[in-house]
Amino acid sequence: MERVISSQKTCNNTRYKGLDNPIIYDHYLLTLYEIENGTHVSDITNMLKEYEEKELYYECAGIWRALDHYQFIILYALIIYYDIDHVTNIKIENYEIKDY
Repeated sequence: MERVISSQKTCNNTRYKGLDNPIIYDHYLLTLYEIENGTHVSDITNMLKEYEEKELYYECAGIWRALDHYQFIILYALIIYYDIDHVTNIKIENYEIKDY
């Protein structure tokens, strides 16, 4: 029985993981910058669709990561604002985000 191993996608013949890829990381930061400066999320998703049509998948990955990060922060802020832990008995402790 043969074992099938899928190869990892590479960028310029260098293997990267996640945000270590410079293309993904750059678009992640650019998207967060655009959100901070008031660009509406619907405009960013329209831009994402254009990148998908052009098959620029590394750029899409960075944009998706930034949107996911943004949605998490908004959800966290809403939980804190509405003090939902009293309703659901879920305790959210303050924690430091560590750089890995």
